[in-house]
Amino acid sequence: MTAALTPVLALAYLSELSADVRAAIVLDAGGEVLAAKRGGGGEAGRASDAELAEAARALLAEAPVVRALTERGGAFGARDDRHGVVVATGPLALSNLAIHDLRSVLAALGGTPPQAPVSDASPDAARTLLDAL
Repeated sequence: MTAALTPVLALAYLSELSADVRAAIVLDAGGEVLAAKRGGGGEAGRASDAELAEAARALLAEAPVVRALTERGGAFGARDDRHGVVVATGPLALSNLAIHDLRSVLAALGGTPPQAPVSDASPDAARTLLDAL
């Protein structure tokens, strides 16, 4: 499939889809950062992109489509054979909508969106990602 979006445009698209996105990252199949974006929250920018990528890779290693929820917010991720996309959200984000948006972005990046069911990751995975903001 031909890519309709670049990784940078994919993150802009995700941000337009949801005001709940605090941070987002696109990784290649090997786990290297292609694009990263952080929101303007009070704690944003505490960690490097490398630390954010490490937390994203750990989340995506749990399953092809994953969510982790805490009282502070959520972490959602999806990966295919070409890319992995992870977002950190506020506590009011709608899980099913976040997963739908991630699958849509993977398709727009030219991959085949995973049809796997959503797996619940540990809340620690979400905390790690939110702490990397």
